[in-house]
Order: sequence, then structure tokens, then C-alpha cells
Amino acid sequence: MYYFCSDKKRVNVFQDKTTKKQFSMEIMTKEAIRNEVGKTWFLADDNMLAAKLIYISGINGFDNYLGQKDQYDIKSVIHIQEKPKGIIMRIAKLFSAKEIAISYKNIKQISLVKYERYSMVEFMLEGQTIYFGLDNQNYSDILDYLKSLKKVKLEETLKSNVPIEIKQKFESILMKNTEVLPIKMDNIIASKWKRVFNYLIDSLVISIISIPFVIFNLDNQLQQSLVTLFVFLFYYLIMESAFRTTIGKLITNTRVVNFDGSRAEDIFNRTICRFIPFEPLSFLFSNNGWHDNLSKTIVIDRKLRKNYRQRVVL
Repeated sequence: MYYFCSDKKRVNVFQDKTTKKQFSMEIMTKEAIRNEVGKTWFLADDNMLAAKLIYISGINGFDNYLGQKDQYDIKSVIHIQEKPKGIIMRIAKLFSAKEIAISYKNIKQISLVKYERYSMVEFMLEGQTIYFGLDNQNYSDILDYLKSLKKVKLEETLKSNVPIEIKQKFESILMKNTEVLPIKMDNIIASKWKRVFNYLIDSLVISIISIPFVIFNLDNQLQQSLVTLFVFLFYYLIMESAFRTTIGKLITNTRVVNFDGSRAEDIFNRTICRFIPFEPLSFLFSNNGWHDNLSKTIVIDRKLRKNYRQRVVL
């Protein structure tokens, strides 16, 4: 049973037993985690919510680890994993992770609050609260995960107590990382002039990169052409796969995203389509170039997207 009211929906997950003891929010050792929430048998199912939450506030150890940055600045993700006596919260980066564990007896309630464009999760302990944000595209998965946690029950409520400073901090994270919250809006597409500048700047960069390879093949025109071709291919493939941008796009503050504004994935096809004859001129006759449409990607103006989000979304 869910509650609908204009722009928000709230579902509460309550723990029956509460404690007066305030829980430590510092990073914990493996031994401390086992003592707090127990351990699972090595063949047991791994009930984990992986990389769907955005950390906002409430864990001292995470705050100290991040400093003035957010999880996207250090390319990390949030995992929550269930254990026999509670849950582990983990901020993971490559092969390292910082973890805390919370036993069920220390959880007062868990609240899931849905707004128009994003949602928030509150893990409420005695005297303190941990806050996470999420994209509404992941709302159902996160709700299902909360329902799967042991020793908890669902209860609806009309009350919303998310502090304004927490909402502002989450919105600030979304402002800085414009690809996190998808937006489908044609008027944030980069202008044709910026696309022209991107092409000219990137062509210059490719030419400069090619020079050291070309000078060793001055007498072989075919080899020179092949070298330039391979530099062109790997420049776009590497830059847009790893960073969703190029040198030209960095200068013009533009970025490659999917049609809905989410993280672009089909970079390989996007790059291959650049070899279609006269393709560089295709975007002059429509909002997108052929390599955009065929890979279902667009180049957006990050400043326009930020302004749009401030005006409409948040």
C-alpha cells in the first residue's frame, strides 16, 4: 500500500526493536563487522543492492574519506549487503572499499521518499540518520530490496522530515554530475557552432598526436594515412568511452550522453559511424549527426542542462 501526494510518495520500513545506544559511524575492520552483523556461509545467497544509491550524509567514516568531494569525484559506488544480524554499507572504488556495519537492533526505521525526479532513503538510528539519494528509474529495485531485508515491515506515512540542507546537498551533487539524473529535453543539445568547434579542435589534437608517427613514414603515403586513421579511431574511442568527452568537448563544456540524458554506452558504434562519407557535415542539417542518431547518443551543453535542472527539475 503506497501513499500518493502531488510530488512525493513515502514508504517507511520499521524495525520493531530499537535501542538507546548511538551507533558508531566510523569505518570498521572486518572483525568488527563480523561481530556487529555476523557472517554468511560461503555458499549462501548474496542479498546485495549494488551501485544504485548516491551517498549524501550521515556516516562520519564516509565523510572523512570523501572530504569535500562526492562519490562521483573519486569514481566510487555504494553497495548495501545483508548479513544475518544486519547490513553492511560500503563505498567501493576499484578493488578497495570502506565499510560500516549496522545490526538490525540499531535500526529505528528506514524511510523511502519519492519526489518528482529523484528519491531519498533515510536510515534512521537512535539520534542520527544516514541519507542516500537515487534516480527514480531505480526506485522499484530499491523498494524491493528494502522489502527483502529481514526483521522489517512496511508502513505508510504522510510525514516528510528530510532536512532542507540534506535536500540541498543532494541537489548540489546532481548539479555537478549532470549525467546522474536523466532528462529528456531537446533544448539542452549543444549548438551547431559548438559542434563545429569540437570537430576543429579534436581534428587539431589528432593531427598533433599523429605527427610523431607520421615523420617516420614520410615516403609512404599509405602508411601515413593508416596511422592518422588509427589515431582518429582510438582518440574518439578512448576519450568518449572513458570520459564521455574529448578535448574539444572539454573546452566547449559539452558531453556525450544517451537520448534520455543517461550515461552514453554505445561509444564503439558511435566511433565507427564517424567513417561514413561526409559524416562530419551531417549535423549541420539536423540537430544530431549520423554518428549520434545511429548510436542513440547526443552531445549536450552542460551549462544549458544545469540551468534547466535548476529551473524545472529540482
